[in-house]
Amino acid sequence: MIFHSLRKRLVLTACQIVLLTGWVWAGAACRSAQKLQLRKLPNYAENQPTILFLDFAFESTKQPDHAKVTLANAIAGRGEMKTIEPFSHSNRQVETVFRNASGAVVRSVQYDHPLYRIVEYPTEDKSFRVRGLSLSQSNLSIRFTRQPEIVSLDIYSLIDNKRRKLYTLRFIP
Repeated sequence: MIFHSLRKRLVLTACQIVLLTGWVWAGAACRSAQKLQLRKLPNYAENQPTILFLDFAFESTKQPDHAKVTLANAIAGRGEMKTIEPFSHSNRQVETVFRNASGAVVRSVQYDHPLYRIVEYPTEDKSFRVRGLSLSQSNLSIRFTRQPEIVSLDIYSLIDNKRRKLYTLRFIP
């Protein structure tokens, strides 16, 4: 009886172990994914081609490869998009990974990281200089044609070849 009671006290969840040891478990934080109920979105039609417009708010944290991400806005529109991938040339990026029910990657797109901007500005000698800016808050807007097999969207930070999972959004029909 004493052994059974002691064993109950020593059993820790995976999240507790991560918090106590500081390990990164599968690159994810110990929080549940945010859910988006698609049928509650303005203009969402279940049986018609639909474009989803998602706005994410990014907030910097003390660690450079971390960021707090929240879904700020979601709207649906009827129609389909052409497949045009955004071009990102920075070594600080955000990757969006669309997954199916088995967890396999359906599609992946990389964007410039919204908290790190590269700006050009004119100088007095009429040339241009490039400067990197770190922002404390910013937004990322994405749009894509809704496909029935896509059940989740993961957002990863890619900074100096380090990949860290920041956020997961689950789509509920």
